[in-house]
Amino acid sequence: MHTDVVLIELLGYEKAITAVSTSFPCIVVYGPRQVWKSTVIDHLFGERFRKITLDDGEDRALALQNPKRFLELNPWPVIIDEIQKAPNLLDEIKKTIDEQRLL
Repeated sequence: MHTDVVLIELLGYEKAITAVSTSFPCIVVYGPRQVWKSTVIDHLFGERFRKITLDDGEDRALALQNPKRFLELNPWPVIIDEIQKAPNLLDEIKKTIDEQRLL
């Protein structure tokens, strides 16, 4: 794929992600490896939101062992890269969002 085609595709992703980010408390971006998912998110939100990567063994261990504590230590807004490495974290995120909606 040529660079100009990739950039056009990224612009489409950026528009879609930006649009849904104003309406939803959580966005999950997934897809195959090496398609610039993290790059797009860093570009859109990297200067405003803190980023945690679950490539880091300590962060991943906490997310796996105690997802509630992980979210307490890394409050919103936060970018969690490689979240598939701690799938139980998604359940805790959903629970936290549901609880916040009740307030």
